[in-house]
Parts: sequence; C-alpha cells; structure tokens
Amino acid sequence: MRETGLAVLATVAVVLALPSCAGAPEPIEDLGPAVLERDLISSEDLSAAATTGELLLIASDEGAAVQVLTSAGTAGRWRVHSASGVVDLLAEGNEADIEAIAARGDEAYALGSHSRVRKKLDARDPVDRNRKRLEQVTAPKERDHVFRLEITGDPEPPVRVAGSFSLRAILEGDPVLAPFATIPGKENGVDLEGLAWDGDRLVVGFRSPVLRSGHVPVLVVPPEEPSRYELRFLDLGGLGVRDLLRVEEGFLVLAGGEGRSPRFELHVWDGRDCVPGRGARSCRAFVGEVPAPPGGKAEGLALVGVATDAYELLVLYDGPPGGAPRRLRVSRGALGLPSGPAPATDDTDD
Repeated sequence: MRETGLAVLATVAVVLALPSCAGAPEPIEDLGPAVLERDLISSEDLSAAATTGELLLIASDEGAAVQVLTSAGTAGRWRVHSASGVVDLLAEGNEADIEAIAARGDEAYALGSHSRVRKKLDARDPVDRNRKRLEQVTAPKERDHVFRLEITGDPEPPVRVAGSFSLRAILEGDPVLAPFATIPGKENGVDLEGLAWDGDRLVVGFRSPVLRSGHVPVLVVPPEEPSRYELRFLDLGGLGVRDLLRVEEGFLVLAGGEGRSPRFELHVWDGRDCVPGRGARSCRAFVGEVPAPPGGKAEGLALVGVATDAYELLVLYDGPPGGAPRRLRVSRGALGLPSGPAPATDDTDD
C-alpha cells in the first residue's frame, strides 16, 4: 500500500509540475459575422476577396465582375461603393470563374480558374442523354485570364481593368502540369483558386491537382513576364489551396477538401518548395480549423486588421446567401514553423 501511495503522489507531482495551458489563446477565434451592405453582384457564389486601403474587392465564380466596397466606419462592416463600383471584366453574358483576388497599393489582380468542365448529369433525363454529357468536356477560354486592375484613387470609377494575361501556355507546357491541363477541374484536373503577392511576383495556388504525395502545385509568376515562372509544391495533407494571403510570417493558406462534408483549415507556409528529401526542412504548419456554415465552402480570404499579437481576417463562403462573411482573429503566436526536418513520406515506386 505504501508503494502504491508513493506512486500516486509521484504522478500528482509530475502533473502539477507540467506547465498549465489554461488561458492560452485559441489559434483561431471566431469574431462573428461581418456585414456587406446593399446589393452584391452575387447572392450565393462569392469566391474571392482582397483589401487595399479602405477598399474591399470581392468577386463571384459566376459572371465576370469585381465589386468594390468601402469601409462603413465600423469594424467588420463595408458598403457597396456605388454604381461604378462594379468592374466588368468581360462582355456581358460570359463567365470568367474568378476564384481569387490579390491587391496591394494601386493595383490588384483577379484570377480565373483556368479549369475545364464536364457536363453535369441530370437524373431526370434519359440515360442516353447523360452518357452524351459524360463525353462532353469544354474548355471555356473566358476562364483563362489573370486580370490586372488599377486602383485609381478616384471616386468614379475607383477601379478599372488595365489588362490581362493567361497561364494556359504554362499549364500545357510544364511537364508536371500538362497531363492535368485537359482534365476537368472537378476531377483532379487544373483548378486555380489561390492568389497572393510575394514582392513583385504573384503566387498562384492550385485547388487541384493534388498529387499522389499529397502535394499541390504553386506557381510563382512575374505578371509582366509570366514565362519566367517557378513551380513549387505545397503539402497540405491531401487538401487543395482555396486562397492565399501574404503576411509578415509568410503565407496564410486557406485549405479545403471535397465531399459532402468538406473540412477547411488554415496553414502557415514560408513560401519555399515543400518537396521532401534528405536535408529538407519543414516549411508548412497547421494553424487551425476554419468554421464554415452548413453548405458553405470557405473560398475568399482577406486581411482586414493587423495588431502586434494577431491578424483579423475576413472569410467569404461560396454557397450561403451574401457569402456569409465572417471575421476571424488569428494569433500571430500560432504562426511559428517547426524547426525540424520535413515529415517522411512513402518513397515506394508503385
């Protein structure tokens, strides 16, 4: 009995000696809904967001426009700029499938998905008609754009289109990307969804393909000379990039999966190539889960506040009415990267 009692006391002593985690801040804190006032360009399909100065730029993956909002003077509240605050990217009736926006100073870029599409099946139609649909893969050229936007500083218009370029030649010419360039985006083909600045270059994140190792491609592209690109790889544990955001610690990566109950996560990435190998170091770390409303897909990520200990983010969701915007507080103390070697991966050949 004496030995048992001593063992219990020793266990209690060890527990009491451990540092307490009570009161430690959560890596991601949900600050509640944000408010986007007045009529939005899309009621249920908001997929992109970025801030520059007092402006908030949003876009939908339906249609071909960017909408400009201005701060309403209260945290978490913006209002539609004016009638001239809708920036048409293409002729009316075309769909650019805008999936991300990156803005800084007096310029911004809006990213088209560059994805192929297979016709949807309809259970109400005859089998033969649905079989025909399975054979139809389209390549909408309207999606093959990265639009350059100029922030004018004028009230009318606040933003205007200043040009565009395409990443199609890169996708079809790169030895890793080319096999996926003709596959529909919903079937692990090329689907571009993340965009951020890194110095004078744009960083383009792929929702897919997700490669066998769990890595997704990331293009680093000088917008004035896209052919001088770099291809990097980011391991998100099998998830794809939904958006990217440059912060002081590196990049915040909004990651998401597919399926009936997809999960959404926030990671921090230092921007380096994450291909594993002898001597490779960890370059990405999980921060926390991103909340999502029922039926909502977290797709747009914007920086709306910076403090010494935290970032305030705005998240938009594809699916719910009005994008169901939410404010998240991300602890900067949670954005440290591990200093150890990169995790080992399966190195078998088959």
